[in-house]
Amino acid sequence: MTVVVVDDAESALWRRVATLTVSDTDVRAVISPLELAEIGPDEAVQLVITAPAGGPDPDGARLGGVDLARAQSCLARTVDRRVDQVVLVSSALVYGAWPDNPVPLSETAAPRPNPDCAIAMDYLELERLVSAWALDRPDTRVAVLRRTLTVSADAEGIGWLERSLWHNGSVRHGDADPPGQFLLIDDLALAIEHARRHGLDGIYNVAPDGWLAVAQQIELTGKSAGVRIPEAGAGPLARLRWRLQLTSTPPDVLPYTMHPWVVANDRLRATGWDATASNEEAFVAGSRPGWWSTLHGRRRQEVALAGLLASVAVGVGATIAAVRHRQR
Repeated sequence: MTVVVVDDAESALWRRVATLTVSDTDVRAVISPLELAEIGPDEAVQLVITAPAGGPDPDGARLGGVDLARAQSCLARTVDRRVDQVVLVSSALVYGAWPDNPVPLSETAAPRPNPDCAIAMDYLELERLVSAWALDRPDTRVAVLRRTLTVSADAEGIGWLERSLWHNGSVRHGDADPPGQFLLIDDLALAIEHARRHGLDGIYNVAPDGWLAVAQQIELTGKSAGVRIPEAGAGPLARLRWRLQLTSTPPDVLPYTMHPWVVANDRLRATGWDATASNEEAFVAGSRPGWWSTLHGRRRQEVALAGLLASVAVGVGATIAAVRHRQR
């Protein structure tokens, strides 16, 4: 058996998956799609498709965007090959973040990603590509792993979370305080390997048990509650922070910070997988004490007040602009 990983050979996830897979005595090699031609045409193949792309990173896993062209090219190379198993790493972003979402979302929920979130739309398109490819391969098992917000605890990943739009200890958007989930990238790698080894078929949510309320997230940061930005001003402020490189998160994920999209992991757990890190542990592992923790109490109040005044100004400006637009 040969495992073909559609990933970047330098990515943290690829290294973790390869390390886990090569310990399996039934696996001859872990290769990239470009090396497919080097193995025998009759040898069974398993595909692991993550297809990361350069560009903005929506979470701390550093996978970037979704390379649809690379995934499609790899699938085309397997047209005359026997593929026993496909493990597709997708995202729970495909469910969308909406006020009427149930908490939690199960795999039976229909995908309805927020249309302005490019990466969510790309993940749904990736799922459709693989689904269309599998129509002519009824004997191929396809496991779609819809991961929740994934963070990395290695040196490059630490600190990403506190600079992101996901960090409620820094800023909150809109009036609602939706719960959050945080998956360690090591547990995502274990889920990929589990799906491959056990021949899983179908859609599986990948997340630790439960979720974290905003109050719990703030408590874990050791900070006071973050500044709340009115919904009318959240978009302009997120775009401004992105242009000024004050945030690690692209602004199109903003709806996912204002509405719930946490998922249930019952189906994957029933197959024997379990996260090694809880939401709390993953949240802490992906964070680090920021500059805020070095300020004394009075200075914290001054900075928070300045931030609040700025956010109110942005909100008022956005509201006035919206009213003028409607009047026109």
